[in-house]
Amino acid sequence: MMKQTTTEIAGRPFTGWHAFIMIGSFFLVIIAVINAAIAVYYYLGVVREAIFRDPGDRPPIHLDWPTRALCILLISGILGLGLAPARVFDTLSSSVANLNAPAPNAAVAASSW
Repeated sequence: MMKQTTTEIAGRPFTGWHAFIMIGSFFLVIIAVINAAIAVYYYLGVVREAIFRDPGDRPPIHLDWPTRALCILLISGILGLGLAPARVFDTLSSSVANLNAPAPNAAVAASSW
């Protein structure tokens, strides 16, 4: 599972290269291949460290309560965007629309001039 997730983050190296080749943009293909190789090397290094490295005598990580609260807030935001993105984006877009709407008193004041 972790290997699949890290290859997803690395950008699935072979996605979209065919289109670059078809339009004759070989320079972009070379840059995409180099970028994908660097990404795969980095993310597979993360998998190697997480799975095969001996934890040794490292102490557990202790967080103070503001850091824990921030982590919980960020995790809940990620879960909210993942589970109900339409609801979150609808709420955000209506909030922005209300911010950009003119104030009712401004319309009355402008008409009295």
